[in-house]
Amino acid sequence: MAIMPPCLPIANGGLTLTLAPATSTVYVNVTPSASPGTYDLYLIGEAGAREHFCMVTLRIPEPSFTLSVSPSSLIVNLNSSGVFNINVTSINGFSSPVTLSVTHIPGVDGVFNPSIVTPPIGGVASSILTLNVSDEAEPGTYRLEITGEADGLSDSADATLRIADFSLSISPTSLTVSINSTGSVTVTATSISGFNTPIDLDVSSLPSGVSASFDAETITPPVDGSSSSTLLLNVSGDAEPGVYTLTIIGSSSGSILRHIAHLSLTIPTPPPAPDFTLDLSETTVKVK
Repeated sequence: MAIMPPCLPIANGGLTLTLAPATSTVYVNVTPSASPGTYDLYLIGEAGAREHFCMVTLRIPEPSFTLSVSPSSLIVNLNSSGVFNINVTSINGFSSPVTLSVTHIPGVDGVFNPSIVTPPIGGVASSILTLNVSDEAEPGTYRLEITGEADGLSDSADATLRIADFSLSISPTSLTVSINSTGSVTVTATSISGFNTPIDLDVSSLPSGVSASFDAETITPPVDGSSSSTLLLNVSGDAEPGVYTLTIIGSSSGSILRHIAHLSLTIPTPPPAPDFTLDLSETTVKVK
């Protein structure tokens, strides 16, 4: 029996068999029921009493899957939520339920919808991961590992979560404004861990006779930067002298995220109004 030249593999599982001078293509169809493994295939050509063959190795890989996540990075404010999209892709005929999980971060609740996905053979199954960030979470940058497990197989993908917040400060922290005068305070909001959301400013605990206004009632700090507004305090003639504590409020995301700063306002007692005295050199007058 003569051995022919090696069989030449081509796309789509095809094999080229050369029977000089003729050529034929043999296609190998692997069904889902085939067992993974390595097999030797013999292709035999017969012509009368003559016979030739060639051998090719067929490898049927184990079914598997890959897991991917998008976006790769997400910024979520305290007391807010954000979502990642999870895709599970079938490889080599895989079509089994995949259970999803995510790294635990204190103060963050991760919920998959659904938590188990089954990709069709050669297809993709998707899930949405919602991260609910409470006010107990610590602002900062965290590495998330999203994992899928099925039939002893696993795959994972990494993503970055930035838990964002802002701080509120004022300068100066104490102010003295006379009656019928105006004073000003600079209010500054600073981004923490990527915060970049509009902040509404307000002031409370104003004493009677004092009015307040901001030159910008809403400010938005750039990512990891600061933004400021000027608070003007007008003290009218109706104000009572004294020391007062005012509360400056910064609210974001529909007042869900809120920070305050305190200002000590002193309204001094005005000096006495100008007056005069009248003195007589003699208290009696004699008339002749």
